[in-house]
Amino acid sequence: MNLILLCFNLLIPAYPLDGGRIFSASLILYFRLSPLKAAKISAGTALFLSTGMMLYAIYGFFTGTGGSGLLLGLVGAFVFSSSYELWGLAKRNQLTNHPIFGRECYRPSGDGGSTTDGYGGAQAEDDAVPAQTDSAVLA
Repeated sequence: MNLILLCFNLLIPAYPLDGGRIFSASLILYFRLSPLKAAKISAGTALFLSTGMMLYAIYGFFTGTGGSGLLLGLVGAFVFSSSYELWGLAKRNQLTNHPIFGRECYRPSGDGGSTTDGYGGAQAEDDAVPAQTDSAVLA
């Protein structure tokens, strides 16, 4: 049973399962997609797969052939909910605080002349927060 769960978790490329996280990271690091585009592709893939899981669970329920259809349907609903949330964040371009797509290692390095921040938005001129000195803190 544990081996089946391991394979399901790692080999199904549906976010937020581990296979979906590996799929997302490979889109960014191997295929050189922006985190915004990778998030949209990952969310779309997960929405498609989770819909299939839920439809298969419903089919198994009505035909009486699905022994673990309820569990598959619940996992499908969880994956659908999480991937729909990711899709919404990507559509609103709010991935900078996302635990996967907002990571510093996925942000483009200073490639000289880039006008986007890697998330689909314009890059700010000065994103740095000025450091406070001791006198400013004590005042």
